[in-house]
Amino acid sequence: PVTQERAVYQAALDTAITEVKLLEDSTTRAKKQLNAAENELSCLDDAQLNLRTELAKLEDELSESQGRIEEAKKEDLELIEKEKLLASQHSDLVAKAEETKASIQTGNSRSKAVSSILKAACKGAELSKVGIVGRLGDLATVDEKYDVAISTACG
Repeated sequence: PVTQERAVYQAALDTAITEVKLLEDSTTRAKKQLNAAENELSCLDDAQLNLRTELAKLEDELSESQGRIEEAKKEDLELIEKEKLLASQHSDLVAKAEETKASIQTGNSRSKAVSSILKAACKGAELSKVGIVGRLGDLATVDEKYDVAISTACG
């Protein structure tokens, strides 16, 4: 009877020891999982901090880039206006150049006619007794501010 009773108590003790071991194992596993989760949470917190810092830098860069874009747009508009002005000046200068070229060509043809008349008015030539002395420009000096007016009037 005592042996039997002792076997029952021993079985109950063994069962209790097994249950304690199972509980300790599950507690140990839970602690390990908790530590792993805390480590992962710490890593995620660090990563989040890094990402927030990176986000702040990128937002600053975005702001700077938008400012540069606005400046570039203003400069582009200014350059477009300058280009229009220069194109207008170019057109004016091309027109003046064409006008001057035509004037020079006309002047050259008159110059040939004048040269022929002056040559004919030299001593012994057919117009020597007509009284041609020379070009008006050779006979007198004209102040520069009146030069264009007199040249236009004389033809």
